[in-house]
Amino acid sequence: MLRLPKTFQFSLKVTVICVVLAAVMIRCSFWQWDRYQKKVELVKTYENHESVLPTPLTAELLNGEGAAALLNRTVSLRGRYDYEHQLISTNKKHGTGPGHWLITPFLIEGENRAILVSRGFIPFADREPSTWEKYKGPDSEELHGVLKAAVSPLALGPKNPKTGEGEPFKHLWYYEEIGKMVSQLPYPAVGNLYIQRLGKPLTGQFPAQAVSIEVPPTTHFGYTIEWALLALGTLVIGFVLQAFPWYSWSRYGKAKDLNEPLEK
Repeated sequence: MLRLPKTFQFSLKVTVICVVLAAVMIRCSFWQWDRYQKKVELVKTYENHESVLPTPLTAELLNGEGAAALLNRTVSLRGRYDYEHQLISTNKKHGTGPGHWLITPFLIEGENRAILVSRGFIPFADREPSTWEKYKGPDSEELHGVLKAAVSPLALGPKNPKTGEGEPFKHLWYYEEIGKMVSQLPYPAVGNLYIQRLGKPLTGQFPAQAVSIEVPPTTHFGYTIEWALLALGTLVIGFVLQAFPWYSWSRYGKAKDLNEPLEK
């Protein structure tokens, strides 16, 4: 039977604080584990791109719930690019260094609307629209790409530009907030999905294919372990604080528990 040290002094405040903090950390650990499992499945999906025929992205799929089942999977559709309304999503990484994703509206064949296509990575120096002329490809093509969901605003991250009536067209964005991006276009467009194009550029190195997993599964697995260890450490600290309490000395030389107020 485990015996508590004779110096043990139970503190409700210390116990409650440590247990609550540990519970939050355990919840974070389970959250990271869930993300780890989803990323493992995503990696498997990406690895199958070359062996799985793309699914035609029809109007019915885009309008209904079927598109959700195609997220992170290879799709195909025909249409033409609108190079006059391109924009970039910045702060991206590539083997060649930092840069941006070049995003171009793709007018879907047979429909009066578009879907945004991330055509790939371009270098950081190509920040202004005047530098994108060299990245023009064919006006129309049968596009093969990975269907992605729009990115929600980040509470503590950089803010995307303001859009709306009277605002000029904004070319620089920090993440794929598709609904705001397409609100600038002079025609209807899909507001909750976009496509990451598969394949090499027709000429040169860029736009380089950029179908990536921003945070790999191993990172989430590491976070899972870290949060679990932090929870365990918090409980151990709570026990130690009560088993071996710290003392301070009053001016009368009497040992007092730190939980008690000091005499003035």
